[in-house]
Amino acid sequence: MISVIITTYHRSWALPYSLYSLKEQTHLPEEIVIILKPSNDKSENVINKFSRDLNIKLIIQNRGNITDAVSMGIKASHGNLILFLDDDAIAEKFWVEKYLRLFKTFPLAGGFTGLTYKAFKIKDRIIKTEENFYEEKPTKIWLHRMPLDIYKDYEEFVSDSGILSRILFTSSSILRSALLVGCNMGWRKEALIGNDLKKAFRESKIGALYEQYLTSYSRLKGYYTYRVIDPTIAPIVWHIQHSYSLQRKHIWSEFWRSFDLAYNYWRLKHLKCRTSFPRYLLALIILSRKKSCLRIPAYIYGFVKGFCYNFFNYS
Repeated sequence: MISVIITTYHRSWALPYSLYSLKEQTHLPEEIVIILKPSNDKSENVINKFSRDLNIKLIIQNRGNITDAVSMGIKASHGNLILFLDDDAIAEKFWVEKYLRLFKTFPLAGGFTGLTYKAFKIKDRIIKTEENFYEEKPTKIWLHRMPLDIYKDYEEFVSDSGILSRILFTSSSILRSALLVGCNMGWRKEALIGNDLKKAFRESKIGALYEQYLTSYSRLKGYYTYRVIDPTIAPIVWHIQHSYSLQRKHIWSEFWRSFDLAYNYWRLKHLKCRTSFPRYLLALIILSRKKSCLRIPAYIYGFVKGFCYNFFNYS
């Protein structure tokens, strides 16, 4: 059984595109779980309209961030496979079918992420491109970018300092990767059961890097995670570009992304990953050389909050 989770807030204009793409799937998902944070934008009307053709389970989120919504969705899902689609993303018609095929082919896979391209909304038209939505530049591997031992054979990984890294790509169409993206990813539910995502991100405002928390959690359970880059087998979505999708460029969002990066080390340590405190400090020093006025206070705040989370585990 396949469940699709969509978390949504103030996206009544985009939600119809996402739901219509699910309605047109070659393999219809047996269940669509929508976590709605009300915003008085009539999203409920959109959901009710599509409920005639799709088996939609609506859950209202009254408080919390994206990780609270994700946790609610996982808990409410009945499928043994859980797929995530953003409320402003459009899935190709083979999206579900491709994920199903990948999980059948890789029995030890805990999660996959596919290709995410840019799309543009011009008046009432959606223009789809083949331009990657996310940057995919390799990082220079130095002391602060050594992979966690659970990612030793990965090409895209979480370092023992808590930061993300990627080496030069091989010719493979499927990479072992910890860099799954929430707008287009699929999981075995078994790989996610028992995670403490909500508690780990309770100090976060935007839930940055929550996908990497899940990849690390599933890896510790013995599952592998992959990124599929061959468009013939990769599940593809188009992410509609708009001002909200670019919010990571705003100063306040950048602050909280830096906070989450500093906090990430302590989340991994709490999971019992073999982290390196010296390399963590080195990473913060190196990364704080750019945008210092913003990053230094964010890193200090993330360090203090993460330390308290890990050692005092206060409620």
